[in-house]
Amino acid sequence: MRRLVILFAVLALALPLSSCEQILLCPLKKWGNRVEEQREKRTVHPFELFLTTTEPELDYVRFYGESQDVKTTLDPAPSDWFELSSTPNNAFRFSLEGRYAEFTDNTYCTVDIHLNPTEGVPFKLNTKYHFGDVVGRELDGYVLDDSFMELWLVNYNDKDIRQWDFLSTYGWIEFTALGTNPESNNPFVYDGASVIDAKFYFETVDQETGKLLLRAEDCSFRNCWGSAYVQE
Repeated sequence: MRRLVILFAVLALALPLSSCEQILLCPLKKWGNRVEEQREKRTVHPFELFLTTTEPELDYVRFYGESQDVKTTLDPAPSDWFELSSTPNNAFRFSLEGRYAEFTDNTYCTVDIHLNPTEGVPFKLNTKYHFGDVVGRELDGYVLDDSFMELWLVNYNDKDIRQWDFLSTYGWIEFTALGTNPESNNPFVYDGASVIDAKFYFETVDQETGKLLLRAEDCSFRNCWGSAYVQE
């Protein structure tokens, strides 16, 4: 009988404790998830491309990077990574330079994106912006003048370094999100830096032969921080 009384007493104490634990752990779990989300927002910046090239021979090869280079300027600013701004003629300008992605430890690429102002073409999310040779293509968005993407592909070993430079002849980009990075813990990135997401495509064709030299498809960058001064 005494054992039953003790057992019931233990159970009576355990049940409230379990409830209390759940009450306490639930906010802690949510807080932990928020911390992890903020950590990822501060430190993980996915940049992904799938490359097909004739030289070197690549067939839909994935290049990926998740960090933005720390700039070496003495006074770094968010615009060192990307810059998005409005221009007086109801247009916008966007530039991103030196984004890194690798295939293997000794094969990598860097990408520049330069979108120059085109009168009457405003910045909008979820809208495609085409550039380059658009003749004969189905255009489901705006066309930008004097805009391009450039990719440097590098392969190196103990003996030599090989590099290929591809300048786009056609491409498009679609910005999918624009926000802020309110709690950066990176000393090279200021609190309040803008954060932008996009998906894009570009290709390089030999102007004389029409031969495809490079196709960069299913490309994207997310949580890319920098500087933005536009109205969405």
